[in-house]
Amino acid sequence: MDPLDSRLDLSFTYHFDKYSCVASMYTWHIFFAYVVGISGFLCFITRLVPSVMWAHLWLGKIYIFAMLGATATSLLIHNTGLPLGVIYSFVLVFLGILVGWTAITFHQQIMTRKALKLLELSDKKDFQTEFFRLKGQITAAKSFRERLLSLKTLHGLSMLVSWINIVGRIFVTPLRSDFECLTYPVYKQVDSTEFKGLNQPLTQVPVHNPNYNKQPWANREVGWMMMLLWGPVGAGLLFAIVYSKFVSPKTK
Repeated sequence: MDPLDSRLDLSFTYHFDKYSCVASMYTWHIFFAYVVGISGFLCFITRLVPSVMWAHLWLGKIYIFAMLGATATSLLIHNTGLPLGVIYSFVLVFLGILVGWTAITFHQQIMTRKALKLLELSDKKDFQTEFFRLKGQITAAKSFRERLLSLKTLHGLSMLVSWINIVGRIFVTPLRSDFECLTYPVYKQVDSTEFKGLNQPLTQVPVHNPNYNKQPWANREVGWMMMLLWGPVGAGLLFAIVYSKFVSPKTK
């Protein structure tokens, strides 16, 4: 029996030489989703407690890393697809991240420029301490209107939209260890470029792609991954060596 024939196996789904579901990925997906929920919540808390405000940046990074993990694992827990409402929710998740990250990036650039301008007028020797003190001074001097209608507020609102749409999914997604890959695809009963199904009975997608050997990674998937890893790294290092040699000051 073909070990990749998953039609009688609930631990994975494999068809046309492609994976669409691996049951073990569900546990990792839930893990990353909870990390997203917890780190997002702590991000908001750190903005209210000055003594731990330093952790806000790192918790934000954890939020993004965990979101990437949750997204990656979601690609391998496909059974019946997503309802339209959930798709809209995920659109808000990622729009919130994009707008929130862009807003805080511009905010930080503006604050840095203002602090550096004030720093030019200062005679303090401790550059780093004075720089952050001036940034705090600029923030403290902002009016109610400046605080409310700011890029920082846009950042907070956008990230709240992103976070709340993930947390909502956590509450309705069961914690379970018996997730199953319980569906298998069939061709539609219409003629298409890949399959002539008009007036034909439902036909399962075959386990193997008859043209799989024509794929560049066929039967050497690990080698293909290594090539895509070390190929760019090697080319990038070679460029870095040449560029660094060219732009570095010439020594006598």
